[in-house]
Parts: sequence; structure tokens; C-alpha cells
Amino acid sequence: MKLVKQFIRQNLSLVLGTLFLLLIQLIATLYIPYLVAHIVDDGILANNLNTIYSLGLEMLFVAIIGVIAAVACSYYSSVIATRFGTDLRLQVFKKVQVLSVKDVEDYGTSSLVSRITSDVVNIQQVVVMLFQMILPGPLIGIVCVIMSYMISPTLGLVALMSILVFLGAAIIVTKRAVPYMNAIQYYLDRMILVLREFFVGVRIIRAFDNSEYEQKRTDKTFEDHAENMIKINRLFAYLSPIAYALLGVSMVAILWFGLIDVPSGTLQLGEVTAVIEYTTLTILTLIMAALVIVMIPRALAALQRVDTLIAIEPSVQDITTAHKLSHASDDIVRFEHVFFGYEGEDGDALVDVSFYIPKGQTTAIIGATGSGKSTIAKLIMRFHDTTNGRVMFQDTDIRDLSQHDLRDSISYIPQKSFLFSGTVQENIKFHKPNGSNEAMRQAARTAQAAPFIESLDASYHSEVVRGGMNFSGGQKQRISIARALYKDADLYVFDDSFSALDYKTDAILRQALKKDMPEATYLIIAQRVSTIMNADQIIVMDQGHIVGIGTHASLMQTSPVYRQFAQSQHIFDEQEETDHV
Repeated sequence: MKLVKQFIRQNLSLVLGTLFLLLIQLIATLYIPYLVAHIVDDGILANNLNTIYSLGLEMLFVAIIGVIAAVACSYYSSVIATRFGTDLRLQVFKKVQVLSVKDVEDYGTSSLVSRITSDVVNIQQVVVMLFQMILPGPLIGIVCVIMSYMISPTLGLVALMSILVFLGAAIIVTKRAVPYMNAIQYYLDRMILVLREFFVGVRIIRAFDNSEYEQKRTDKTFEDHAENMIKINRLFAYLSPIAYALLGVSMVAILWFGLIDVPSGTLQLGEVTAVIEYTTLTILTLIMAALVIVMIPRALAALQRVDTLIAIEPSVQDITTAHKLSHASDDIVRFEHVFFGYEGEDGDALVDVSFYIPKGQTTAIIGATGSGKSTIAKLIMRFHDTTNGRVMFQDTDIRDLSQHDLRDSISYIPQKSFLFSGTVQENIKFHKPNGSNEAMRQAARTAQAAPFIESLDASYHSEVVRGGMNFSGGQKQRISIARALYKDADLYVFDDSFSALDYKTDAILRQALKKDMPEATYLIIAQRVSTIMNADQIIVMDQGHIVGIGTHASLMQTSPVYRQFAQSQHIFDEQEETDHV
């Protein structure tokens, strides 16, 4: 409820104004039965046309005021719901921006998407219904009981018992439905996950002719969700029959007790009519509330899920007084006895890793899958914090730098290239949208992306569909590299970013980097020896340990692991290595 209180404080005048309109609407609604009673008693039974006309005009005026208030209340309740939903989405978006990679992976993409979409929509719907259908029920019920009791304590007791019985049934049903409501979002997360995998992996599914299995898996998630919803609807299906039964019983009781007192003059016929209208209005309002009350537990569960996400403390945080980068160090990066292990996995991914990346040189890391290569890149970017030891950037522990300053000084190209929907130009200029077009073209030329981009009908203004699905793997990777080179950085990290390139393009691109950006500092992570053999320094990784550091020539002599890599890729001696490049 913290989010609700915070929103109310920020929009107090809007909320109070809407409640005031709701109050006017309810007063107008409840005043009409009172006027009807007087029309019957003082007008119809007394055969007084003037009273009928005057009370009729008063009733018309009250009805018009009630309609205006109802329309205004409906409008402003929608405004409140929209603002609240917008506020929640912005808070979720901002929170995800500061969460660490581990935090995001723990939640999962489908869960985060459902929180910012379906969860927020559920909350918005209930906020609107709160003003229009839920709050009026109890308020009308309280006033109706008081008005009925003032007319006749017996009739007031009948109205009160009817309302209490219905509320008791609603509380029991809602309480039993809460576990199923909480499970709804789990099943929605599962549905989104399975559907996302199906749509993204449709080509693989067809290639392996595995449609039948995928259909069974998808059907299972749909059936689980449907079964859960059926249980909820079955519970709430009891409320409407109970309400209508109570309405019938209440009418019989009111007529029975009321008409007994009419002949004696204790009650007037109009007063009995008013109690009937009050009770009917209350029960019908509660029936309307019952139809939507099913959404309250679901909205509360959604609000709790959003609140839990917003309240989470990121596992990677900036210190209060972050240091500034000096840019004066000869070593861009330095690892000092670094240990790191992923949560839930046995053993450390990095064990006592120490090395440095000199300024203006190319450092390469090579190793088998799972050797810890990409983990080093993630630690440099501070996607995770070390378990022990420290990572220095420009002679400052990266934990003492703000994440913004650190990442602003690094240009990172992941192994799995990703393009945003938009244009090629927007993707390359991602870091600095207002930068020069010439710098963009130069980055594309260096990345060997210019030829195929300029051959497109719209050149750099060509559309990129979601994820860059309208480009090949190599084209996406070259655009990703161009995006990284367009950014001015102290360090360029290539995390196995040449894997989708053919050997010729790989070699030409590396030559272009040396020619066009000779002063830059590079960290190249790769599995191809040909990609990193000309690096100034090569680090060999094996099962989280550094097992060799040196040049290609020295490692061929001193590192069995590196030599085995080279020989498996048909690189045996210096002459063959030169010819290969």
C-alpha cells in the first residue's frame, strides 16, 4: 500500500475532488427515494397536485445534478487510474534501469513485461471501478440503513441484516479466492514466457518439425491458467444468486412488517416505499460491486508484485560519494586477485585473476567455453561485483566510481548482437543521437558495415525491425560494432563480437581498427586464434584461472593450452600464422 499512499499524497487535490463528486452523486441518488416518499404521502394520497409538481421539479433538478456529478466522477476516476498506471510504469522502468544484470535475470523478461503491462492494467481497472462501482456500495448501504432505521427500527434491522449477510458471503468468497488470484500472475508469466519462446523460435521449431510438442507445451500453460480462472469464477458465481435471493427476502420482510403498521398510522405508505427503494438500491449496488469485486484480489496481488520489484535493493549500487575518473593512468584496467562466483553455481567462475590492460594497446582473452572470458567483461562493466579482490579502472576501484561514469568510458559489444527497432542511423547513433553523420559513416566504414548499409534503398535511414530480424547475423554484428566505435571511449570491449563474421571480414575489420583508431585501447575476447594472434597481450583462460599471458609467439612456446587452441585451428608455426592473416 506504500505506492497507493505515495500517489495519494502527490495527487491529493485530484483524489479529494473525485471523492467530493462521488459524494454529490450519492447524495443525489439517495435523495430521490426521500422525495418519492413525500410525493406518495403528501401529493398522491393527499390529492395535492401542487406538491406533486413542486416535488417532481425538485426530483428532476436533483437527478440532473446527480448525472453531472456521475459523469465528472467517471472522468476524473479515469484520470486518476491513468496517472497511477503511468506513475507505476515509470517507477518500474526506472527501477529496471538501475537493477544489476543478475537482478534482471532473476526476475526474467516475461515476469518484468507482465508487471509493467498486465499487472498495471489490472490495477488501473480496479481504480476506475473503485470510484464507480465499489465505493458507492458500502456508502449507500450505510446511509440506507440509517434512513430506514429513522423511518422504522424494524425495517432498518431488515435492511441491515440483508446487507450483513451479503457482505459476509462476499468476504468468505473473496478470502477463498485469494490463493487463486495470487496464482493468476504466475500463470500469466508462464504463458508470456512460452509464447515468447514460440514466436522467437518458430523457425527452429519448424526446422526440427517439433510443432506437436510445442503445441502440447503451450496448451498446458493455457489449460493451467484457464483452470485457475474457472475456480475463481466458480466461487464468485455464488454472489449474484445470494444477492438476488436476499433482495427477494428483504422485499417480502419489508412489505410484511411495513404494511402491518400502515393501517394503524404508525407508518405511511410513502415511507414503506422509500425503505423498499433504499433496500433495493443497496442490494443492486452491492450486486454491481460483487461483479467487479473479483478483480480486487487480483489487483492487490498485482500491486504487491509491482511494489516488490520497486522496493528491491539493487545488488550493484553506487557509493554515496563516487570518485571522478582521472584519465591519467597508463593502465586502463587492472585486475587484482579477483575471485568471482555466480550465485547458485558450484565453484568460482574466476579464481585469483590478476592482469592489466595497458593504455593504447590491444589485449586479448582466449579460452574454451565456460573458462571465464565473458565474466571478465561483465566485471569490467560492473554488471556484477567481485566476490574477492578488486577491479581497477584508471587507478580507481570501480566500486568507488559511479556506474554512469564507468560505463560512459567503456564501449561494449556483446557476443549476441542486438538491434533496436527504428533505423540503422538510430542504432549506430544510439549513444549520441545528435552526433555528426560523418562520424557515423566513419564508424560504419571501420566496422565494414558501410558497403551493405549504403546498398540499401534508404541507406542509413533504412528500417530495422524488432531485434534486427531483417538483417543477417554478420550484418547485425557489424552494425553493433559500428555503434560501439561511434562512441568515444577509453576502452572498447569486444566480447566474442567477431564470431558471426567470416575470416576475411574479421581480418579486414581488425586492420581497419589499427588504421582508423590507432590510439584506442581494445579488449578482444574470442575463441578464434586468428582474431587475437596480433594482439599486444594475450591472456589464456582455463576453468576460471589464467594459465598464460604473453604474445602469440611466446605463448606458442610456453602455453600448452594456447598451443592446443592454435593447432586445433590449423595454426602451427609463425609462417603459417602470417599467411593466414
